[in-house]
Amino acid sequence: MLLEVISNKQETHDTRTVRFKLDSPALFKPGQFGMLTLDVIRDGQRKTERKPYSIASPPGRNYIDITAKKHNPGPFATSLHNLKKGDKVHVEFPFGLFYYHPELGNNLVLIGAGSGIVPLMSLIQHNTEYNPKTKMHLLYSNKTSKDIVYQHELEEFAKSNKNLNMHFTLTQEDWYGLNGRIDEKKITGLVPDYKHALFYVCGPPVFVSEIQKMLLAIGIDKMKIKTERY
Repeated sequence: MLLEVISNKQETHDTRTVRFKLDSPALFKPGQFGMLTLDVIRDGQRKTERKPYSIASPPGRNYIDITAKKHNPGPFATSLHNLKKGDKVHVEFPFGLFYYHPELGNNLVLIGAGSGIVPLMSLIQHNTEYNPKTKMHLLYSNKTSKDIVYQHELEEFAKSNKNLNMHFTLTQEDWYGLNGRIDEKKITGLVPDYKHALFYVCGPPVFVSEIQKMLLAIGIDKMKIKTERY
């Protein structure tokens, strides 16, 4: 479908959220992604490319939010960052098996790094609004404090949702919060009932693989670990 851009918001120094208008409320499961088609400049030539991006907003809104980091800088993300209000973009959704619905359980551990927070944000917003009794522990890793996507919004959700516990950790900056990579000690120490939780892990491929190995090592059933790699 062809969707109109209604806003383009700066989230961090290298991350923006583009909001697309819908004619009717979005129907998808929190955590799923959409496929965007854009014209990009790659190797000096204009090309039309298609790329998946997780949906940051929760279901049921008359819009969808797509949040993207600008990598290296990646031509596709550059085109996405440069979209202006009124631009039209072909977007298809929903896709993906990395999603949540209440029947899966009400005790969630969300582990993300960098832009891996995006689908987790959809879960957090959805459950805060519609399933407030669902327990959520968020462990979110970034290099520095300026890289934390949605920091203010996440802190506000934690204030309004007593069942949302959040822990930010930084790997390249000392600050008032946690430091270092997410490891077994952080997981078992910060999540008392981790053995009975359903895990959602999203981030760079190496990060996701390492976390998955850790979870298996501390006795988490493979079927209780959902992963998404960026």
